[in-house]
Amino acid sequence: MTEQTVNQQTVDPRIVAAARSIHRYIYGHTGAELAAASISELTDKKAVPYIVSFLRELRKQPGFSELLERWSRSTSACQVLAEQDAQKFLRDVSGIMENDREIFSHLNVACHEQREAGSWSDNHTCRPQLKSGWTLHFTRSGSGHYNCIRNRLNTGPGDILLFSPTAYLDCRRAEQSDHWDYSWVQFQADNRVSDLLSWPEVASGIFHIKIEDEHERRRITTIVNELVALEWSDDLDEVRIRAATVEHLLLRCSQQIGPENKREFDPRLQTALDFIENNLFSDLTIVSIAGAAGVSVPWITQLFKKYCGVTAMQWREEKRIALACNYLLHSQKRVSQITHELGYVNQMYFARCFKKHTGMSPSEYRKTHLH
Repeated sequence: MTEQTVNQQTVDPRIVAAARSIHRYIYGHTGAELAAASISELTDKKAVPYIVSFLRELRKQPGFSELLERWSRSTSACQVLAEQDAQKFLRDVSGIMENDREIFSHLNVACHEQREAGSWSDNHTCRPQLKSGWTLHFTRSGSGHYNCIRNRLNTGPGDILLFSPTAYLDCRRAEQSDHWDYSWVQFQADNRVSDLLSWPEVASGIFHIKIEDEHERRRITTIVNELVALEWSDDLDEVRIRAATVEHLLLRCSQQIGPENKREFDPRLQTALDFIENNLFSDLTIVSIAGAAGVSVPWITQLFKKYCGVTAMQWREEKRIALACNYLLHSQKRVSQITHELGYVNQMYFARCFKKHTGMSPSEYRKTHLH
């Protein structure tokens, strides 16, 4: 082996230290605070409270048991994680984080992320479950790929996606790009900003605008940078300052939307969406959905068509297919087990619905997208 090859295989010591700290934590050999201190050397020392919350929530994720089992095959709980496994381990850990509600339950926070091809940060993010607030993604350079179930989106500089708390968030670096540099913001939609969320919808609870003007893009970048710099303190005054900065950001974004693309949102529809979300695997009917929202069947049908572009049952179907995609990529569950858990009557019907939305069978989807 040449010296050049050895250097190419050298892993950043901070990556190795962070991976080993998480490895020790998940097997019970260190506490969250000690592990977070080591991880912050790789990320940001100011984000230690977030990292502690992340580690504690990690144990509650649906894929945690499978993560333990998978890594137990290559290294025991008492062994030190091998240097060459560090990046893959970090990608696997990031990949199982489905539910972040406890982490972001009271904050208006932002962060920059850079995903380089082949690096530890080049992970696949999938958040199919109800989130604690709204999420905004702003692509700064490179390209990201979003699976919106109804369609697929590749973003470039100036693209901004907005996700409602019930939306399916599934993203990764686009294959044709060697990197993806983006910022994300997670915030609470109080009455100060609720009227600023009327963006053009591209899928269930997913909205998109493109900032073409370079001057306006720099303005957006400046506000996002300011929000990131405000850090993660849970002090009430600091949270309120960040909320005001989020409002400034959304005002700038709202200015880019023509009046013909803005939409009003009926609160009765939100009641219906929440009802479907909370009863996703039950035997729902349009009658029960309308009853939960306190409106007639024709009225709820009209609301869904107007604001979501699909029927209530189609919206529910997209949510279930989104969860199925996540299970296929981030678990070892059999297709028959996924069929049962998602409330489908039989595997054949589930496969037919899945192919209608994704263009392939569940098995083909797993084989194609699982790396």
